[in-house]
Amino acid sequence: MSQPSTRPLPEPLETPDVGVVAATGAYVAICFVAVAIATALAVDGSAATVVGTVSTAVTLGLVVGALLAGRIDGLAVRIGRRRRTVAILFVPPLGFAVATVGFLTVPALEPAAAAGTGLGAVATILAALAFASMARERYARAITPDEPIATIPWLDPLHARASVGLGIASIVVAVGTAFGGSVAAIDTGSWLIRASGSVAFVAIVVGVVFVLTGLSARSRDAGDESLLERVRPKDPGKKVFGTRYSATPGSDSDWGTPTLEVYDNGLVAPGPTGRQFVPWADVTDVRLESTQLVVDRRSRRPLRCSMSVLDDPDEVCALLERGSRDGLGRHRVDERPTASD
Repeated sequence: MSQPSTRPLPEPLETPDVGVVAATGAYVAICFVAVAIATALAVDGSAATVVGTVSTAVTLGLVVGALLAGRIDGLAVRIGRRRRTVAILFVPPLGFAVATVGFLTVPALEPAAAAGTGLGAVATILAALAFASMARERYARAITPDEPIATIPWLDPLHARASVGLGIASIVVAVGTAFGGSVAAIDTGSWLIRASGSVAFVAIVVGVVFVLTGLSARSRDAGDESLLERVRPKDPGKKVFGTRYSATPGSDSDWGTPTLEVYDNGLVAPGPTGRQFVPWADVTDVRLESTQLVVDRRSRRPLRCSMSVLDDPDEVCALLERGSRDGLGRHRVDERPTASD
């Protein structure tokens, strides 16, 4: 096996584009707004105070985020390069969630502020997931500019459980936000009930989507027809709710299944926070277990794939073993499996 290596940075690092600047500004603004709402509700709670504070927080957050992104070349690539930099994005959501529980359970704290921290927990976790996915995608795209040698369907059973857990957590936070808004409305009026109710509704919808996505992936892992395939069937001409779906390009492929991309210098694997680049030097072992193909990584959780989505697990395992042992070159193109093989 090859020796461990540090994650390389592509050269040159590009100046942040509009998308990165906007995403950074939005993320910082959301954090500022949540803190502002919680503070305003804890101190006064009037509609005028909240509106004025939110307006100031949005402007300040957008400016601070844009300045931060503009001063660091390759900001998204740098964040997506390592787990610990990605993990920083999830510190504010965790803080807001803990604060929500504290405001609702500690008598000495003002329960009205839970509406603001609950909003912050829901909004920042969504923003963190989106930013983390973008950052990992930017890094993977920057470090693998060529076309992949192979593209393999890849379904990790753990991602299904994580999706269900995240969905349940979002629903719990939504309930806490609605409760905090109802308590605060005793002093502030019905407008806060409507505001917190809207936030809670969005969080519940997001939670239900995550739960259904996880359950669909679990069905696929068990070899059953997933929920996504029931909505958009593979079979040409099949009727769903009385509507006949015609054949479409790629209708015979694994629609809705993430893919593992194989490159000369490593793998781009699907993950819970976006695609991640795995250099061959980090791969320590590739093996077939009873129901899964496992790719062990140095100091990281193994990559696992349900064999129910692989047409030829032995061939895929052999390809990944060659890459972990010797790396892959473009001269091996005639040996690669594809999703359609």
